Amino acid sequence: MLFFNMDSDGYYNNSSEMPEVPDVAILYCGELPHHKMGIRLNTYKNFDEGSTVGRIMGYNDLSDRKSNNDLDFSEFMTKEERKASEVRERERKKMEEARKEEQERLQEEADMEKLKLLREEVSREEQETGGLKNAKDIFNKVNNLTVVKMEKRRKSIHQPKDNRVLYSGKPGAEGGPVSVGGERIDIDTACELKEICWGGSSYIPKPNWIKSSISFHEPENLNAFGIRTDKGATKEFQIVLQAYILKQLMFEGKTTKKNTRRSAMDFDGGGPNRTRKQRGKTVTLIQLLRPSDVTQREILIGAIAEILWKVGGQTRAVLAIPDTELSFEITPRITADKITEKLRIFKANKEEEAKNIVKKHISYFMQHEGGGLILLLYSIVLSRGIDELRKDLQSHSNDALITPDDNILLGLSNLMLTGVGTPYLHNGIMTADTDDATNIEEKNGETGETEYGDGKVGISGRNDIGFLLWGNDEEHTMKYNLGSRLKTPVLPIWVTFCSGQWGVLFNPNRDLMKSYQAENRFQLYYYSDTPTKEKKETVLTIDTRSTKIKQKMIIDSGVEDFDEVEDDPLEKAIETKWEGATVDWGGIAPYV
Repeated sequence: MLFFNMDSDGYYNNSSEMPEVPDVAILYCGELPHHKMGIRLNTYKNFDEGSTVGRIMGYNDLSDRKSNNDLDFSEFMTKEERKASEVRERERKKMEEARKEEQERLQEEADMEKLKLLREEVSREEQETGGLKNAKDIFNKVNNLTVVKMEKRRKSIHQPKDNRVLYSGKPGAEGGPVSVGGERIDIDTACELKEICWGGSSYIPKPNWIKSSISFHEPENLNAFGIRTDKGATKEFQIVLQAYILKQLMFEGKTTKKNTRRSAMDFDGGGPNRTRKQRGKTVTLIQLLRPSDVTQREILIGAIAEILWKVGGQTRAVLAIPDTELSFEITPRITADKITEKLRIFKANKEEEAKNIVKKHISYFMQHEGGGLILLLYSIVLSRGIDELRKDLQSHSNDALITPDDNILLGLSNLMLTGVGTPYLHNGIMTADTDDATNIEEKNGETGETEYGDGKVGISGRNDIGFLLWGNDEEHTMKYNLGSRLKTPVLPIWVTFCSGQWGVLFNPNRDLMKSYQAENRFQLYYYSDTPTKEKKETVLTIDTRSTKIKQKMIIDSGVEDFDEVEDDPLEKAIETKWEGATVDWGGIAPYV
């Protein structure tokens, strides 16, 4: 958007004074400042010594506008230009928000450093003098030191350019951080990391791992709660992450003055248009599921931090971020892949610290073709510990987490869901001399940890997020031996694995898992990032009241033999938890 400020003659003296890319011109064509006309031109290169050769595409009298702030330039724009302008405005707001967050973080660091220095100076003074005699001088000294340090840090902040957003810009490029810091990964750890993830240190991950980022659908639109998925192992990995994103959005969120995000526990299943007053604003369930870009970023930070803290046994978290330089010299032991050999390691021993580290480096996960997925995979493995993870995998300890046929090992999905990388789905420990799963849980009397013994260790307890599956048939499904602990999570969120397809079932009503009556007839949202003709959320209605309802539906369809009815795999997976339930897709053709 440009302003053509005309001289007293009403023309530019020569063409060199013309701005380079005019979209809309404001011509001051009268004697008074408010006499102006808006025109749209199809070219600018044909201006020559004050004569206009370019054709005027449209104009509008703007004399009634008292100031430039009153002008609405959208009336001169095409639909594409208006959309581009809106994108630029959103990016500008993101940039301002990112700058503000960075300043707040720096101020917090300054306060903590000041307190630390103050304690050290006071302790030194007490040791040297036997008391605190120069408290005022100590305070001034610490304050001056902190101010100088923080001023240097502020000057080192790279300001976003060209309206790019600080947290989503490309690290290492203009406007992004030059060096990430952290601890360099050593070649031994890098080799072990590639071996457990891909099967060998010479293996180069597929491009969809190296280049894939974590990106959401368009904010405040259909499926804005969902991340865009690819195919194969990357999609399976992303779907498990999606479950945590939904958990953050629906059950871990909070509302601020700038954000209408809220905990979904207040929604009692009254439908997508049910509303509640929150800080003077009316919020619907649809609005909750169509978050803003700011909320998308917040819930992704929360989801990643929660996963890392969970797999770290709630005692540690490790974040792996690539630097621009190699962390070790490449040798025949390892094949370079442009990410693994550049990793820097950040460690946290407190949950809040882990979240702050993720927040500071979230751009590396979200940047286009930045390898956000492989960074999350590496961070998960390092947070668990490679040796500990191999122990979790038991008889599958030599298997790669990403299989040769481009799927994820169940040990990886279980690691993300439960914090333990067991490849088995049954409850407790399966005894060594039987094929039946039991609820036996052998515990070490001293540490309280599960003993592996000779049996197969499955799921040790009820989890926040559940898991449902259906193979190609009932016999295939039974081989997985899925236990009740994964079928019955604390929250109404289930990762689903149905005939090779992954997705997420969820309900924003927390109380669904607390009442059998609530499970008589209820709704579940389904998300797998599968395009559908219907431009709406996929909402399934589940009715568990009687198998007679299902039999009546089959009879009404004209089928005489019940065995001839082909249920969709998702419905069969749902039936493994709610036996005999009917599933209504709400007018959407089943696509699982």
